[in-house]
Amino acid sequence: MPIQSKIKSIKLELDDFLNALEELQEVTHDSFFIASPWLKAWLNLPLKGVKYYKVTSDDNTVGAFAICEKEQAKLGIKWRTWYLHRSGDKELDQIWIECNDVIASSEFKSLVWEELFKLFEYSDAQELVVGMSYQIKFLENLAEQYTCIKKITSASYSRFINSSDSDENQLLGQFSRNTRSQLKRAMKEIRAIGELKVQHATNTSEAILFFEQAAQYHKQRWHDSGFTNSNFVNFHKQLLIDNFNKKYIDIVKLTCGDTVLAIYYYFLYRERVYFYLGAVNYINGCNKSKPGLLSHFFMMKKYAQLGYHVYDWLAGDAQYKKSLSDQVQSQYLYSIIKKTLKQSLIMKLKSIKYLMGRMLARVKKFNYLKNSNFIL
Repeated sequence: MPIQSKIKSIKLELDDFLNALEELQEVTHDSFFIASPWLKAWLNLPLKGVKYYKVTSDDNTVGAFAICEKEQAKLGIKWRTWYLHRSGDKELDQIWIECNDVIASSEFKSLVWEELFKLFEYSDAQELVVGMSYQIKFLENLAEQYTCIKKITSASYSRFINSSDSDENQLLGQFSRNTRSQLKRAMKEIRAIGELKVQHATNTSEAILFFEQAAQYHKQRWHDSGFTNSNFVNFHKQLLIDNFNKKYIDIVKLTCGDTVLAIYYYFLYRERVYFYLGAVNYINGCNKSKPGLLSHFFMMKKYAQLGYHVYDWLAGDAQYKKSLSDQVQSQYLYSIIKKTLKQSLIMKLKSIKYLMGRMLARVKKFNYLKNSNFIL
């Protein structure tokens, strides 16, 4: 009979957890969002209730994960939730992790999930929140034991690129007739104004300067911009300070003559380019030239030249992503809930609250119509 491996999960102090991350980064092919650079910056946030674990097989580290625990009241009932690599705090989570998962090679992924669920099952937490994540079949196969809800579903777009795509005509030829037409028209209009240039930040100070310049354009476009959140800003500045010189991050400024078209913020990891944030200058008079669409086209061409293989727009639906991508998947925010008496009670209370809300709305509508002389 084969000798079975001794599998166990071990609770760690922060420094030991960081060491485990470094060790696992050498053997896993996970995304940037669960690699050491991102998670180290995340752990610098003012998090509460964090627990760190590693999973070993015959005393060899094969996986790791960090959990934040948060207690709140749901309809007057105490409810404890675990969050995988998230805080459960809206402001802290605005950094918006994607491609989330336990940290392990594909060989040990299910085993590490099993260890996490052993801990979850014996804890007094009622819910585990995981996401944003690509489909995790381990979670979706838990229907008999737990209630599994997809709280958010979002399309996630990407495109395969190779060295031949560094040629403008070659890359143009891969898009639909309509997209080619839009790009050619945009190029003609932009080049009538001036030469389009791509300026990469060359050092950490310049990267932070570009990041700060991006704030003005991003806040003009988005009322809920992360740049209005000090936790978001501090997180990314720390990420830049720790990792820009390690070539994990690229910030580029695209200009036409003296006009800034856009500032784009990327993560570079495992031959993949993650487009994390774009700040397009929509007040420069070049709106009709589709500066966002054109900027992505030129950046795909540039990264193909640099030897990257995937240009990833991450989660979020947008027409320009549909037009330029050749791959689409879904990312989810999973909620895994224990089937307990407490859960049943909360679901019943929610149903009662919903029905009472509908009845109240009908009464208000009746009184409104009556007072408006529609009902005599």
